[in-house]
Amino acid sequence: MSARIVLVRPSRNSARGLPEWADQVGLCGAFALLLAIPVVKAGPEQNRLAPARSLSISAHEIGSAGSTSYSWATSWGSYIRDFFTQQDVLIDAHNLSSLPAKIIVDFFFVGQPEHKNEPRKLFSRRTFTIDIPPAYLNRVSLRSEVLKSNEQRYVLLGEQYNSGYHITGWFLEASVPNDTTPFTYASSNPSWVENRTNWLNAAIAELERAAPPAERPVSKPPAVAPLPTTASAAPPSAAAAKLPTPQDAYVVTTRDVTVKLEYGEVVIRRGTRLRLVKRDASNAYVNFGNTVLPLSLDAVR
Repeated sequence: MSARIVLVRPSRNSARGLPEWADQVGLCGAFALLLAIPVVKAGPEQNRLAPARSLSISAHEIGSAGSTSYSWATSWGSYIRDFFTQQDVLIDAHNLSSLPAKIIVDFFFVGQPEHKNEPRKLFSRRTFTIDIPPAYLNRVSLRSEVLKSNEQRYVLLGEQYNSGYHITGWFLEASVPNDTTPFTYASSNPSWVENRTNWLNAAIAELERAAPPAERPVSKPPAVAPLPTTASAAPPSAAAAKLPTPQDAYVVTTRDVTVKLEYGEVVIRRGTRLRLVKRDASNAYVNFGNTVLPLSLDAVR
């Protein structure tokens, strides 16, 4: 038997580095087919987020407001008065990574009883997410609710009573998605962070028990305009106009007024806020302790 040798001449397309079927579809068709092949990226880079080690978060107070409302006061120092306080805080979130970042923030305003350091109580809880582009800074401003405290002082009896809370600062913890353990804490008082294991968990549990289900958690912080840094130095009358009071029917004395009571005379100091009972053509009738007193209209506003 004789062997038959077949010689195959390479095509011009093979010499160009193209597949053999390019002879049948033509040179233009071969390029079109090659361009139609999808290109798959090597890894899911687009779904990655910046790690916690490349993130940082801080906050500081940018404004506060406060007012005092007297129910009554005497010349010898007895009084009943309410305090109203409110605070604004600005949060700075930094992303030092080349990847986008998400930071989950749990933020609290902290209140304490008047003239006492303990117990601390959490108010105005906000839970929200901050999205930060690569190598960027994002800011969020928060405003607390108005806290009210009451003080009653009776000099002749030697008694003083306090109730309610006033805002003394803030506390936050920050984490990243898929990791519930916070990567950092921040507070207006560094000792609160250092001693958080002694009070934070119990304070959060108390807040959650007191809050209606609809109020926990808040998906995003409310957009509010920051208070001016000089708000705390504003005149008491201006600050009081911005804060809620127990009732709307109030008057404020424009000068010192001396009134006679069953047990003697009392001087109502200028600027004292009194609950209005009624008003006629000559007088404004106000509550002063358990007594209704008439004050001349030129002595109040």
